[in-house]
Amino acid sequence: MRVILLCMLLCWASAGTAQACSCLEMPVEAGLERSDVVFAGRIVKIEPVYLPSRHPGPGKTVTGAEEPIVVTFQVLRSWKGDTTKTIVLHTHREFSACIGLMSQYCRVGAELLVYAYNQPWESWSAGENDRAPEDAAAIGRYRKASGRTQRLTSNICTRTRELAGAAEDLAKLGAGQEPRGR
Repeated sequence: MRVILLCMLLCWASAGTAQACSCLEMPVEAGLERSDVVFAGRIVKIEPVYLPSRHPGPGKTVTGAEEPIVVTFQVLRSWKGDTTKTIVLHTHREFSACIGLMSQYCRVGAELLVYAYNQPWESWSAGENDRAPEDAAAIGRYRKASGRTQRLTSNICTRTRELAGAAEDLAKLGAGQEPRGR
């Protein structure tokens, strides 16, 4: 009995910390290749989004769930994709499921290097790979307002990071270009 207890204690003591989401960091070149748009930008607006699958009723939120948000960026430089002076991500505020921007980045004024990609609009409801039919009307309104056939998003498994900590990326990406148009 003592041997069993000792084994259990040793197993418990040597166990690592469990994480709901973990990603292997990819090289800059792979991050660029896997992204549809890469830009440096300053967050100018963050809007929470009401989706029925995410809220049990008006004024109530699901605690710990990834919150759908619309994040508007003022683009500073661009390395890939058709970038104007403003880019809007339809994403999530990340808590544990690898489906959005890290919550500490979600603040007006934050400057980020963003590796973004296109996703079907329907994946915005319950998560990147789930569908929630009750969210169709709300998602349809955002889709129509955006004028895009797919939503632009990012997640914590891309190389998206604070611009101040992106020296390696910036060195490998080069000078980039000014955003065009509006």
